[in-house]
Amino acid sequence: MRVGVWRGRGVTDYANQVVRRIAAGLRDAGHTVTPLSHPAEEEEIALAQAILLGVGSAELPEAVAQVSPHLRPHHIVLHVLPGETLAALAPARSTGAVVGSLVPLWSGRWAVEYTDELGQAILELLAGELSGVAVPVSQEKRAALATALSWHRFSQDTLEEADRAMRAAFAGTIVSTEMNLEERNNRTTAVLADAPDLARQFSGIVDPGRARIFAQLARRAAERDGREEVELWAMQEETP
Repeated sequence: MRVGVWRGRGVTDYANQVVRRIAAGLRDAGHTVTPLSHPAEEEEIALAQAILLGVGSAELPEAVAQVSPHLRPHHIVLHVLPGETLAALAPARSTGAVVGSLVPLWSGRWAVEYTDELGQAILELLAGELSGVAVPVSQEKRAALATALSWHRFSQDTLEEADRAMRAAFAGTIVSTEMNLEERNNRTTAVLADAPDLARQFSGIVDPGRARIFAQLARRAAERDGREEVELWAMQEETP
């Protein structure tokens, strides 16, 4: 299958990182993966069987609007955003394209959403080719999924700090070696969400204490990943 990748403007943002991971996995599985031009060109899209939209929430409607005029029935169009439903892909679906979402959870699991049995079959196949299993997540659960993934990322960062402290305490012993091996075996990839998506998740946290911790952990993760836009957002939320 030929997969066209529409990348967003950012370099370190969530969607670009996730799309790079998916593209690499599909390439390893034998698919042809090619970048798409901005603006979209009809010939490029016509040659692709699937379109992977590596854009954030703010860019998604524009990307769909540029791609949709060149789609034909049975094209596959996917986004990778955990907090977005398939509503933004409606213009693509109206052309007869199969639409869906493919979001990495943890090792071997991919959250998917689809509109029909054909979409289900395609996403299950793609998850399998990425050495994983598709887990359906309905549109009603998308916001909760996005927030959960952010908490999951923060917990990884905290656990790694705890592991480093423990290894320092047990330096030079068999316990330190065992911890290094266990950490490597259990590590998963959790990409930090973009600032607008984190702001949406933050606004849904009712408890002030939890909200404050969420912002603080987001700032720490942003400092670690070099995500200045997320760091600035978190600093604003931390300021009384």
